[in-house]
Amino acid sequence: MTGILNKQERVEIRKRIFLHLDGWALIPSIYALHKLNILSHFLKKNKWSLSNLQKITKTNEGYLNVALRILASQGYLDRKTNNEHDEISLELTNTGAQALELVKHYKIFYSLIQSYTIRPKNLMSDSLNIDALEEAWNQLIEFKNDDNSELKTRMAFHMEGILLGPIMVGLGINNKLQDLNENSILSAKNLGIKKSTFNLIVNIFEHLNFINKTNSEIRFNDKGIFYAKRASAYGVTVSYLPTFAQLETLLIGDPNLIWEKTAEGDESHVYRYMNVWGSGGAHGTYFKKIDEIIIEIFNKPINQQPKGIIDVGCGDGTFIHHVYDVICKKTARGKILSKHPLLIVGADYNKKARIATRKKMTEEKISAEVVFGDISDPENLNKMLFEKHGIKLGDLLNTRTFLDHNRIYKKPSKTELTTKSEGAFAYRGRRIPNNELFQNLNNHLKSWAPYLKKFGLLIVELHSIKPKVATSNIGKTLATAYDATHGYTDQYIIEHSCFINAAKHAGLAPIPKYSFKFPDNQKTTVSIQLLKTIK
Repeated sequence: MTGILNKQERVEIRKRIFLHLDGWALIPSIYALHKLNILSHFLKKNKWSLSNLQKITKTNEGYLNVALRILASQGYLDRKTNNEHDEISLELTNTGAQALELVKHYKIFYSLIQSYTIRPKNLMSDSLNIDALEEAWNQLIEFKNDDNSELKTRMAFHMEGILLGPIMVGLGINNKLQDLNENSILSAKNLGIKKSTFNLIVNIFEHLNFINKTNSEIRFNDKGIFYAKRASAYGVTVSYLPTFAQLETLLIGDPNLIWEKTAEGDESHVYRYMNVWGSGGAHGTYFKKIDEIIIEIFNKPINQQPKGIIDVGCGDGTFIHHVYDVICKKTARGKILSKHPLLIVGADYNKKARIATRKKMTEEKISAEVVFGDISDPENLNKMLFEKHGIKLGDLLNTRTFLDHNRIYKKPSKTELTTKSEGAFAYRGRRIPNNELFQNLNNHLKSWAPYLKKFGLLIVELHSIKPKVATSNIGKTLATAYDATHGYTDQYIIEHSCFINAAKHAGLAPIPKYSFKFPDNQKTTVSIQLLKTIK
């Protein structure tokens, strides 16, 4: 019964999870830099320009920039950007100097990340190297007992995350943590895992004070139940495990290798099924706000309502189904659908996604058009919709969730705009200058402006925050994890204020009452807004 936990106890558990996810970003990044002798240059001279460091180390500058920015977000480097001259400087901090002295303790955890990558459907399967896990656990306990300085305590949480991330994902994705309560008995049989794996998990949970032992029975306590119900929080970050395992290739090898498909046709850089599972668990909070906006729009007089909705990047159709359900059950439009039917369109670049959406729409008895759609080409999407289905893109409410940052990058023919972004952006190893990226985003949004005059674009988007803000909010934000997973895989999360500026330059403006920022104004890593073309 998690209601027994007070606010501070809940905050502490969330903070621990955030630090675990920081570990997934930091450990592979800092240890790969250490292993490739890149960090040693900061011990000889504590201040470098990115360009000079890249020349000496002969690295792929785009991913070197990402890796060093991750260290800056943890307070190990002081990073300064000059977008006017396209210059980045980095200076080792006192905390960073201490971290470099301790980086060797990450070795076994770095090795674990590589041993996890067997593309398991179940990370708790026989492919799990229990001996290596136990060795890492023993080293972690020894490291924690050595002293309790603030930095070492934080590093211990990072190590803990490498152990717990796959365990919690493995249990959660296989529905082993559903319907937990104080009476739920934990056993190897109930969890469907080997006895040796179970014993290790019990040791970890006992160390965290998440379980109670009564005679021979083991149960989660209130803290453990609260923690276990948040297993999906690890899903998205851990899904990029194959990328984290190949950071040395990204830094000094051929970065195109991580984009090759497996023999089964799966992506090589991410466990997509795990990513989708983790995303679903994390998005509930945001969708509540989406519901409020949808209800208000479809409660307006019928002549002020869209003819329907289109979700570009519809995935498996879950979001379309959810929005349709909200309209049907909670709006005035839902009561007159027989007279004013709702056009539902799902568009996706990926054929498997379109097949999944069609299946869901059929199962839910929803009449929908499911079509090919490229987020970077609204003109052809509009043309195809009108020619084949008699639907104009601008007559629909356009919706997108966590998609625009994942657009295929196209270098602008010219860069005219400037930005204050302190982001780190790459495409296949090349570092993208921040002004160029900002121009690309502007061009992308400008291509959509002609179709957003009537009803706009309801968008949920992911953002980065400045490294100094991340450093002053350790344990309070997922920014470091987001920057790593997206920066290493050519995705372009930019600060919220910069995103809004790019939209305004493109002739779009957010409607204030439909704008929300999470977790707050200072640390905005997720935003919701309805963007409409400025008349």
